[in-house]
Amino acid sequence: VTAGIALAVFGLDQQMSLPAASVVVILVCASLLAAGGFRGFERVTMVLVVVFTVSTLIATAVAGIEWPGSRAIGEVAFRPADLAFMAALIGWMPSAIDVSVWQSLWTLERGRRGASSRSSILIDFHVGYFGTAILALCFVVLGASLMHGRGLSFESGAAAFSRQLIDLYAATLGDWSRPLIGACALAVMLSTTLTVLDGFPRALVRFAAVLSNRDFASSSNGNGPTGAGSPSYRAAPWGSSRGSRGRSRAWSTLQLRFRFSPRRSSRR
Repeated sequence: VTAGIALAVFGLDQQMSLPAASVVVILVCASLLAAGGFRGFERVTMVLVVVFTVSTLIATAVAGIEWPGSRAIGEVAFRPADLAFMAALIGWMPSAIDVSVWQSLWTLERGRRGASSRSSILIDFHVGYFGTAILALCFVVLGASLMHGRGLSFESGAAAFSRQLIDLYAATLGDWSRPLIGACALAVMLSTTLTVLDGFPRALVRFAAVLSNRDFASSSNGNGPTGAGSPSYRAAPWGSSRGSRGRSRAWSTLQLRFRFSPRRSSRR
């Protein structure tokens, strides 16, 4: 999808195939992550989040102004397949359930770098969760105002559908909105690609460590942040691990308890 949007935005859908564009997108995102590490990942995604948040809010406000009034909705007959699709869709609102695990892993990484406190972690969670919920509602409004009830037959290809989507927005909101919608769509999917490339490997490493009952630590010696006022991460009973140098501190992903007190090392 990201490659299709990139081809549509830059007008390269006739010069480059979708598989080739997909490889380019993955290589670019992987290179950004490899070059900048976690800190670079945070900086790049922050820029992308700001871009697509501002552009989405502007597009939603304009679409709301241009909305041609309410439409009559007749009786809706739900089939079992429709209910199954609705259940799957609800599972993606406001975002995929994987994000909760990734959020925990990123929190651990920030804690390992000594750059997080209880208040900053809570602020980061609340901003991310409620911001995602608001943006999800914005996309619902955009879809309802620009697509619903128009009798359109959407393209099946990623690049063709992306171009059709941008054209639809431009036809409804005005040609001035074409760069805005293109930037919004590309920023959304680029940030998603970066998030998946960083989040899935972290989650799989943790998953493998839990299955094999091995050590899992975000740092080379298995220790977290030190010093007074820094968070201590305590694991669930099944997540405990033993440090290679005799120092034990389990870093749990699924269950975190923050204890803000000077760190006391325990020896086994």
